[in-house]
Amino acid sequence: MPKESYFANQMKKDFDNLGWFFHKLPDSIRSAETRFNPVKLFDAFVLKNGMFAAIEFKMVKGPSFPFSQVRESQVGALLEIEKAKAPGFLFLNHRYGDNTVIVWRIQEYIDLVEYWTIRGRKSIPLQEYPESWIILRRERAHWKLEKVIKEIEEKYAKCGVS
Repeated sequence: MPKESYFANQMKKDFDNLGWFFHKLPDSIRSAETRFNPVKLFDAFVLKNGMFAAIEFKMVKGPSFPFSQVRESQVGALLEIEKAKAPGFLFLNHRYGDNTVIVWRIQEYIDLVEYWTIRGRKSIPLQEYPESWIILRRERAHWKLEKVIKEIEEKYAKCGVS
């Protein structure tokens, strides 16, 4: 299975091709010799014409997405991004079935966790995609990012930024 960094590199190329600046944040260095381990709040961000979005990448290996794959610090950071009027996304590389990318805004993810926790689950089933989910598909070796870009642009249009 391809690693998350390979997936992030694919996204970088596709955002770059659409005129967006994409930056992947370096992974934290973990060692027994360090006194503390810095927390990486999210994996990457994109920027264009004053529009910013934060992205956390996750790989999905089965038919559901375990809540444990997203740390509280990541949820908190993406919520702070949303409070600052910019979108915070989770990109799930779903390699189990039809090789899609599921994109959730962080509040949508929180709502899903709450919904499925009440029903006694520890994961979100991914067999069927509700219409509210952004689903990205590959076309000629590129991810079709138009739906995500439209979501970013609509977020900024509501704030009066264009």
